[in-house]
Amino acid sequence: MWKIADTVRRIGIEAALPVRKTLGKISDGKLARSLFSEASCKTHIGTDVRIVKEQDDAVYIAKFNEDGTFSDRDFVILSTTDLHLDGGKHEANMKSIDRLSRQIADVKPDLVIFTGDVVQTNHQHLDAVQFADMMEQFGIYWIYVFGNHEAREAKSNYKKFLYENLMSRPHCLSRFGYEGLFGYGNFAVHIMTSLNTLSQSIYCFDSGRDIEESGRKDEGLADDYEGYDFLKRNQINWYKNHVREIEKQFGKHKSLQFFHIPLPEYAEVFDEAENKTYVPSGKAEIKYGYQFEGIGCSPYNSGMFAAIKELGSTQAVFCGHDHVNDFCALYDGVYLVYNQPGGYAAYNRDGYNGVPCAEKDLPFGVTLTTIHKDGSIDIQQRLNNIYL
Repeated sequence: MWKIADTVRRIGIEAALPVRKTLGKISDGKLARSLFSEASCKTHIGTDVRIVKEQDDAVYIAKFNEDGTFSDRDFVILSTTDLHLDGGKHEANMKSIDRLSRQIADVKPDLVIFTGDVVQTNHQHLDAVQFADMMEQFGIYWIYVFGNHEAREAKSNYKKFLYENLMSRPHCLSRFGYEGLFGYGNFAVHIMTSLNTLSQSIYCFDSGRDIEESGRKDEGLADDYEGYDFLKRNQINWYKNHVREIEKQFGKHKSLQFFHIPLPEYAEVFDEAENKTYVPSGKAEIKYGYQFEGIGCSPYNSGMFAAIKELGSTQAVFCGHDHVNDFCALYDGVYLVYNQPGGYAAYNRDGYNGVPCAEKDLPFGVTLTTIHKDGSIDIQQRLNNIYL
């Protein structure tokens, strides 16, 4: 039944998109608003990255030289989060897409990663398709990781179909991952510099929405335990097992993690002072950025950071969720990074903690991570205020 329903829904989407585009044109944008692909700069970049091998829970990619040999040139990841594309906020949507597409066109990254809360319109499946079409026009590879607003269930036909629509595009590297894991989108992307060498691995996870009964039961938590969700034990075990399997093939390797809801360790970087302001805790080396709101992590620490320390593979963790926190900090040897948010429709559009500020001072933008051939990384902000 699910396959029949999916087919019918997909036919409806394919039929509806041309109608929406026509309505948008004849009504000067008043009808069928938020046509994302129409708002972007339509710059085709192309890529010298290729898929080398694919598995259920992993994709192996590499940059190639013109002569077809593996390249060890720098690999650049552009990541952003929380675009919150909302059907009722046309102008903000168009601004978010315009700035994002300008950043991609100017940086020309090898890979773009979205850490959730991107498309949440009233016609989410339809708009996910056109968002995917917009990303495909750049001709570069991209990854979409679920946030806490894309779908309300950990596993559902609705959420599955939404991800299928994104994954169906040739340059989307997202994968469902193993069925037995929590949610959808638990997978790895391995960046190769030769058939026997990895420069970096990327681990992506579905970090859920809110703590549910199944999560409380699995962890032995009280029935009234509430808050934002956490990475589950089976996700952490998959990560540990996958790292160990990769080490058998390639030896020790370095990696990055991308998901939506921050780990509880993010709350160790700053301490709350008076009047809801935050000051460095002294427990971390802050590379850039600030904390302007409370850390939206789960109240339960399920142990991912402990697993990271145990394996010694992951160099940096990238998340979203908290729109006005934008720091990158080295905590206990691991970079804890907030991707720069990209959504002008989201709650940070008015300033920090409700205090208005000029657009040039807002944190909108992207995060750039440069991976060098030895696996070392550089992380930096690239704010949208350069386009003012």
